[in-house]
Amino acid sequence: MWHRFYGQNINDLEQTILTDITETSTDNLEFIVGADSQWAKGRITYTVVIVMIMKGKGAKGYYKKQITSRDHSVSMQQRLFTETYQAVEVAVWLNPILEQIGYEVKEIHCDINVDKKYPSNEVMQTILGYVKGMGFEGKVKPDAWAANTVADFRTK
Repeated sequence: MWHRFYGQNINDLEQTILTDITETSTDNLEFIVGADSQWAKGRITYTVVIVMIMKGKGAKGYYKKQITSRDHSVSMQQRLFTETYQAVEVAVWLNPILEQIGYEVKEIHCDINVDKKYPSNEVMQTILGYVKGMGFEGKVKPDAWAANTVADFRTK
């Protein structure tokens, strides 16, 4: 189930986004999708966020959280691939809706560190290649704020 950032449940995400766009007093909108995951208490929580930036007017956002059953065999790399896949899946679903009214998701924010001392760096090129191959620009830390700040906050 999708929620607004302030917690309200959303029954129809498409209609909610379209209504929010209509009620916005600016045509200068940008859409970004990000994802994060966290391993805790033997479970993995995945969170995908959609951020609608209303340039000069703030932002609105939506998130979906999924908690998996206990699976100790999932590696950190597999978690990163799964969260990225989920973000791309949402962007691929959202783009045809947005394109009908002149917008699109251009960026996918991935929770990947560019510093080679972090394990997530090992999969950076593969994940960015996948995102690019799906037609989006991939952003990683420190530019991936939708993943490492917004989605991270909702994952905890």
